Amino acid sequence: MTTCGPIWHQRALDDGFIWFRLAVRMNDEFGTYIYRAGPEPDDAHCRTIWCYGDHGAPWICSACGQAISAERYRPPKP
Repeated sequence: MTTCGPIWHQRALDDGFIWFRLAVRMNDEFGTYIYRAGPEPDDAHCRTIWCYGDHGAPWICSACGQAISAERYRPPKP
C-alpha cells in the first residue's frame, strides 16, 4: 500500500484498498459525510459515497490512521 497525501487517503478492503477524499460534511441530523472514492486518486475514476448511517463517524485512513473529517457545511447567509 502506498502512502496517502494531503487530500487523497486510502481505505482497506477485503480484496485491496480504495482511494478516497472528503467532499463535504453536511449540516443535517446525521452529520452526513460525502466522500469521493475509487481505484485511483482521480475524481474522473471515482464515485460519490454518502455516509449517514454512522451518525457522523468519519472514515479512518488505513495508511496514516487519521480520521478524515471536517466541520459541518454551513451555507453562506445572503
